[in-house]
Amino acid sequence: MFDLISTLDPANGLTRGWEMRAPEADRPMWSVAVDIGGAYPIGACGVGRMDTVTRAAGEAVERFALVPGDGPESVVAPARLLPGALDFAGASLGDPLAVDEPLRWYRGSWLGSGEPVWVPAGMVDYPADSPWFDSTPSGAAAGPDLEFAARAALLEWIERDAVAVAWATGAGVRRVEPPAGRVRRLLESVRHVEPRLVSIPVLPGLRCVMAAVVDGPALAAVGAKAHHDADRAMLVALQESLQVRAALLAMRAEWGEVTAPEVVRDDADRARLYLTPAAVAEVRERLSDLPLTELGSGPEMALDELVAAVVADGGRPALVDLSERLPAAHRAMGWRAVKVVVPGYQPLRMDERHAFGWRYDRMRGAVGSFPHPLI
Repeated sequence: MFDLISTLDPANGLTRGWEMRAPEADRPMWSVAVDIGGAYPIGACGVGRMDTVTRAAGEAVERFALVPGDGPESVVAPARLLPGALDFAGASLGDPLAVDEPLRWYRGSWLGSGEPVWVPAGMVDYPADSPWFDSTPSGAAAGPDLEFAARAALLEWIERDAVAVAWATGAGVRRVEPPAGRVRRLLESVRHVEPRLVSIPVLPGLRCVMAAVVDGPALAAVGAKAHHDADRAMLVALQESLQVRAALLAMRAEWGEVTAPEVVRDDADRARLYLTPAAVAEVRERLSDLPLTELGSGPEMALDELVAAVVADGGRPALVDLSERLPAAHRAMGWRAVKVVVPGYQPLRMDERHAFGWRYDRMRGAVGSFPHPLI
């Protein structure tokens, strides 16, 4: 068990400060905001105080590790001259025009076999100053050991692939109703919003839930979670959608009148888009009049089981260990941080201007639809 207060203590070099807020009438969850020096604080919201602090601390550690710094081992070379280089162009994870460019690469390993692989820095760092890649924090995770972090990061890739495919195709989306318990209580505590919970197709052995809340005529917020336990998937997806709602409300208060961007280039643009009536109409249309299904729960899948399932589904996950970037105090506490990428899976697009970043085999040709809602 980590010392979470020490993890978040600015004296230990990872944060500039943090703040915890108790639930209120119009904001029924605990929230923790952490400043690690970015444009906006990061953090977590949740129904339990300790769980929220734990998730916020993990988010802070993984985001800190994504900022370029010391480690991991790297080289600079064109892809075609580097043996063992990840084929980012073939996987549609980067611009094919970059194969002859001198790129920075980090040493990683293929999950499952452990064989070495060189991964482009533009697919690992966030933010990354590279025109050749769609820099994203997706696939980063932190924890007490590499296996824990790798499993969490891979689950996020599985979730993001499932959301992207379901959003583009609409295939297999079903409405779910939570049983009596903490998810139902959280739903009942949210006032003046339209909550929706849906199940989307995902790997066998997992459940993937997407939660959406519509707040008035011009705010739609969406969260998602893939997990072996249906109740946990519903709870975290709903918590994340309400966390995004709170962030969108704060952004709207800061920005004033909001208009949709001509094209989504980053999270700020996506936030502006989902503060418009067009986004509300899109979410309502996609998530209304769906058939009802029930979600059961299954046993937790170990990392090797997840890797085998992803490989059978067409993906090949690779891992880069970013633990060296963490402050010495956090490494001494036992924190580890990783970035996982999965060639063969549909990445979560950040910048919709890129021609690459579409897995046509997974999207069934349904690309160019209304931009996905995950922020």
